[in-house]
Amino acid sequence: MEYKRLGKTNLFVSRIGFGGLAIGGFHYGKTQDKESITAIKKAMNLGVNFFDTADIYSFGKSERILSKGLGKKRENMIVTTKVGMRWNKKRKKSYYDLSPDYIFEAIEKSLSNLKIKKITLYQIHYPDLKTTALDTMEALNELKKGKKIKYIGCSNFTPAEIARYQRYGRIESIQVPYNILDQKAEKNIFPACHRWQMGVIAFSPIAQGFLSGKYNEKTKFNKNDRRNKSKYFTLKFLKRSKPLLEKIKEISLRYKKTATQVAIRWVLDNPNVTCIIIGVKTPKEIKEAVGAAGWRLSKKERNELTRIGKKIIS
Repeated sequence: MEYKRLGKTNLFVSRIGFGGLAIGGFHYGKTQDKESITAIKKAMNLGVNFFDTADIYSFGKSERILSKGLGKKRENMIVTTKVGMRWNKKRKKSYYDLSPDYIFEAIEKSLSNLKIKKITLYQIHYPDLKTTALDTMEALNELKKGKKIKYIGCSNFTPAEIARYQRYGRIESIQVPYNILDQKAEKNIFPACHRWQMGVIAFSPIAQGFLSGKYNEKTKFNKNDRRNKSKYFTLKFLKRSKPLLEKIKEISLRYKKTATQVAIRWVLDNPNVTCIIIGVKTPKEIKEAVGAAGWRLSKKERNELTRIGKKIIS
């Protein structure tokens, strides 16, 4: 396993992180709790120390499953969760809420779900335009003083939002989508993170599974699977992406790796990236993801993948 310092913290995170969205059994098909718990234990055995989830993921179930999987080792792991997304039962829609009252309510639920005394990295899930950055950061800083959280992170922020929130307290990291087919972060987010010395946590490193090469025109997902609405899994995009998938396969055979491992390695080989998080449901999946650590693509290979990816998304 590879490890890297997160922002200006004293945390050295595994560069392969365990993403907890899928284990709740929502958006990515059905899951088996026992298998999810086994996957979490497998991750720890493979050197993973960074576990990410959110209170909205299956309405707390993801946090609870993560706690069961980590067991007594939970206090020694880097456990991260998010705040700021709520669910409107009547409208069956999510909405953003970073008001101090909600933050103080949400932290108690997350601490209870995770069965820990302090959350290592508490992340703002999305910016909330109805609440000022000052009010949100004052609440989070109070949680730091009360030793309920150690560090503050964010997710889905623009450079302007990063700058605005940084005025009122230290934000150590950002979660941002980044993969061969989504390279936007290189132009705007990475420079902002360099300026503020923030860690970059890249999510969707294999484009919701698309870059694994396991899907084709005949693939069908469960009706609640978010990939039914994804741009990646349309017939048109599948056809356009064949040159990229073929190049990934060619490189994977050269290194005796899987397509998933090559796609993740492309992300990790960017020096701006601290670590990736990948949604995991089974022990097999985390074992495959960890296989992306401990080697590198050549500069030529990475450049080829970058060029083909940009051509597809242009």
